[in-house]
Amino acid sequence: MKRVFLIVLDSCGIGQMPDCEKFGDIGVNTLRSCSTSRKFSIPNLLKAGIGSIDGVDYLPKAEQPQGAYARLTEASMGKDTTIGHWEIAGVVSPEPLPTFPDGFPQEVLAEFEKQTGRGVLCNKPYSGTDVIRDYGEEQLKTGKWIVYTSADSVFQVAAHEDLIPLEELYDACRKARKLLRGKYGVGRVIARPYVGTAEAGFTRTANRHDFSLEPPARTLLDAVKDAGQEVLAVGKIFDIFAGRGTTDHVYNKSNADGMQHTVDYAKRGKLSAAGEPLDCALLPRTRYYLRLTVTTDDETTAVGTPVSFETGKRNEPYGGAWIAPAAGDDCHPVFLRRFRITKPVSRARAYLFAAGVYEVRLDGVKCGDEYLAPYFNDYRFALQVSTYALDLTPGAHTLAVAVGRGWYRGRFGLDGGREDTWGDRSALIGEVHIDYTDGSREVLLTDGAWVYVPDLGLDRLVC
Repeated sequence: MKRVFLIVLDSCGIGQMPDCEKFGDIGVNTLRSCSTSRKFSIPNLLKAGIGSIDGVDYLPKAEQPQGAYARLTEASMGKDTTIGHWEIAGVVSPEPLPTFPDGFPQEVLAEFEKQTGRGVLCNKPYSGTDVIRDYGEEQLKTGKWIVYTSADSVFQVAAHEDLIPLEELYDACRKARKLLRGKYGVGRVIARPYVGTAEAGFTRTANRHDFSLEPPARTLLDAVKDAGQEVLAVGKIFDIFAGRGTTDHVYNKSNADGMQHTVDYAKRGKLSAAGEPLDCALLPRTRYYLRLTVTTDDETTAVGTPVSFETGKRNEPYGGAWIAPAAGDDCHPVFLRRFRITKPVSRARAYLFAAGVYEVRLDGVKCGDEYLAPYFNDYRFALQVSTYALDLTPGAHTLAVAVGRGWYRGRFGLDGGREDTWGDRSALIGEVHIDYTDGSREVLLTDGAWVYVPDLGLDRLVC
């Protein structure tokens, strides 16, 4: 299986549950009710087999359904969006999230008003469009929040965008999210911005934002992400899972917008900015060649120019030892290794790492195009080794490595910072591998054959 597209028709049930009395849902059947509308049209779902589901006898059955179909019963104790999505992702909730059919307790609203600096209107279960119709004009006059709930476990805050900036609304919802914990821990706090006037009517905008509880356990999203796969969240999914377990997300402005985002994700395939692992084991000190071929949906193919890369020592141990200036010699050392080549060379590489920033020169000529190698490292966990190609011919040569304090020993941080963060002496370790045309190999290690020159820049160094 390459990819799974999991699309949820939220609130589209096909009949009452065994525990329907606990939620006031006796005799409900959303799909049946929708099917009575003249505007009802679901040709693709009918082709997939929705009419063949047990109990859906009011829809036509496909002769050869294109999909698999089944009737499922929720195991969680709850009926809201959050609990439903969590269960789809593998987390069953034995206890329902709290709902507030009579509005929120005064102690909750008083603290919300105190933290946000605005009063509260409404505080009842309400339709989102009806509540701004009935309270929108009063909000414009008083500047108070419109707080309401629904049958779901939600704390919803409506605010006119011309009166209350979006960021103030979002900040108020963040404060409500921190406030609504424990017995008041609703599944979602929802920011519901709107625009318009009392005369022309108020309409909700696409700037809705949900602030959810984190799932109480590891979900399917977490497992897929941890396995190195992409988890792409469309619409409110990112918010429902509090951002956990996703690798990329996009919000929707409408249902049609959400489907277009899904199509866009499908077209982009599996490639992401994080890159894709290649199924091959790389050998140390080996050059690899790569050519990329791209084929589009219409079968147009483009072939790139071959490129190459070369691996370093990887997990091989070093044969040499760390070399450093004499104890107490606090200098910027230039480490030198003089050697002689007596026969033709087919390939030569230096594998080097220094405690501090460093630059390498062969016979006075800079090696490579890097500056400030090895850049910033957390030296407690990893050492970044650089590979240098050396152009060696028969005769005498001098390899020089100048080492500065850099991030290893230099001043680091604000307000004067600190020095010697990871160590108090500059040092070098490495190997020089020389392959000759006759098939033999010579390896120069960092050892007693190296010397150092204190406080002398490379440009002044006579090799």
